[in-house]
Amino acid sequence: MDFGDIRDRAKSTGDPQELKKQIAALIEDGKIKLKDIERATSFKTSTISQVLHDKYEGDQAKPLDAIIRWYRYWIARHTIVRTSVVEEIQAVLEMVWRAHEIGVIVSPFGKGKSDASILYAAEHPDYARFVELTGASSPMELIAKIAEALGITEIMTGTASNRLHAIIRSLQRDPKLLIIDEADELKPKSLKLLRDIHGDNQERCGIILIANEKLFRLLQNPDLGYFASRIAIKRRIDDITFAEAKMIVDRFAHSLDNGEIKQAWEWSKRHNNIRSLVNLFKMATRIADMKDLDEIDSDCLKEAYGWLIN
Repeated sequence: MDFGDIRDRAKSTGDPQELKKQIAALIEDGKIKLKDIERATSFKTSTISQVLHDKYEGDQAKPLDAIIRWYRYWIARHTIVRTSVVEEIQAVLEMVWRAHEIGVIVSPFGKGKSDASILYAAEHPDYARFVELTGASSPMELIAKIAEALGITEIMTGTASNRLHAIIRSLQRDPKLLIIDEADELKPKSLKLLRDIHGDNQERCGIILIANEKLFRLLQNPDLGYFASRIAIKRRIDDITFAEAKMIVDRFAHSLDNGEIKQAWEWSKRHNNIRSLVNLFKMATRIADMKDLDEIDSDCLKEAYGWLIN
């Protein structure tokens, strides 16, 4: 199974109907079991099957959201190599959760922050919630995304204040770790909203902001002075090691020597890090397939560089 292609399709579409088709196809092929989804979501296999095949007679929004969330986590479990970067990110997430603090994880694009965070949420479904903004930046959009992650969209009615307090009440009853991806895209008013959700000294939840360096510039806004002072844990993420890069490369069938792999690793660090390394070898795999080769050889890798650079 090409998990890389499955993962790309799942990430590239926000269309629930398309994701339903992907999940249904994987179930039909025996790669996913309905029982696995049932255990993770609390919905019965009959309900899950009806939702996936458009036969569910009730409101399918909540079960579909749970099914799609599980699907993204399932993909993460199968595609992420546990590098030191992944372990470091997960250690920060654990620390933020245990302390119920506000934390920040910052690194350039492509280091694997999102994937490591999705994996953490997958492995800690009892309290971790991954909030995928997908372009949402205003306070109302942020409120809607957090409510979606908490599974409380059905009670989100009334004014912005009413909706905010619904989230606060939910977290007071059942504290969670909110992992907010692409937080550098949030507007100052949205970031200030997170302080209210966190609760200042009440610390009713843990909040971790996943971002690039732009977030630190954003936090210099005078209006965010108090919010910035509430951030207790900050961590910058470094590159993976060559040994870890080789672990990633070895997930692809290849006949390359260490020198060629090291060259690919060095190339990826000059571009978009882990993401570029994976994309390079996915392209090399496609080239090998076109040549009817069982594995990537030196010529396939050289051609892959050309495709990605151009």
